[in-house]
Amino acid sequence: MFEYLKIWNKHARLREGVRHVVYLDSLGKPTAGIGHLLTAHERKVFKVGDPVSDTQVQAWFIADTHEAEQASLKQAAEIGVETDWFIAALISVNFQLGANWIKKFKTTYPAIVNHEYDRAIGNLRRSLWYKQTPVRVEDFIRALERARDFKGRPLKKTRTMTGGAVASASVVASEVVSEVTEYIEPVKDYIEVIQMVFVVLTLVGVGLMIHARMDDRKKGLR
Repeated sequence: MFEYLKIWNKHARLREGVRHVVYLDSLGKPTAGIGHLLTAHERKVFKVGDPVSDTQVQAWFIADTHEAEQASLKQAAEIGVETDWFIAALISVNFQLGANWIKKFKTTYPAIVNHEYDRAIGNLRRSLWYKQTPVRVEDFIRALERARDFKGRPLKKTRTMTGGAVASASVVASEVVSEVTEYIEPVKDYIEVIQMVFVVLTLVGVGLMIHARMDDRKKGLR
C-alpha cells in the first residue's frame, strides 16, 4: 500500500468514524459506513436506520477511496506538490466533496495551483464548506500551510528532476554520438571512451534521483 493511502486510512477513521447503519449527515443526506453518501439507487435499497454489513462498508470505502485517489493524484501533479502527506490531504477533500470540488472553488483551486496559499486559505475560511465542517477544512489548511515551505521547490527544479535530466540528457547524447561517428573519422578512435563517459553520467543522474527521493522522504517532503 502506498504511504499516502496509509495516512488517509488512519485519517478517515479519525474524521469519518465507522457506522454500520444508515444515518443523515450534517446536510441531511443519507450516509453510511465510512462517510459514504448513498447514491439514488442505494437509497432505494437502504433506508435511514437500516443496518449495513461490514462487507458493504468496506466495499463502499474501497470504491470511494479509489475514486478520490485518482482525482488527488492528478491534482497533486497539477499543483506540483506530489508528496504523501499532500496527496492524503487531497484524498480527504475529494472523498468528502467529490472530484468536482475544484470546479466549485473557482478562485480557490487556481490559487492553490499558482501556489498562492495565503489567498486560498483566506477563501477557504470564508467558504460555506468551512461553516459546515470547519474541522475538515482546517485539516486541509494545515496541508496548504505545509505546502508553502514546499513551493520554493517547483517540480522542474527539484533534485529529483535534476538527476533525471542528467540521466536523460546523457542517454540522448550517447545516441547522437553513436549516430555521427561514422561521418566523423577522428571520433571513431575514441567512441568507446566517450560512451563510457555518458554511461557514468547516466549512473550519476540516477544516483542523484535516488538520493533526492530518500532525503526528501526523511524530511517529510514525500
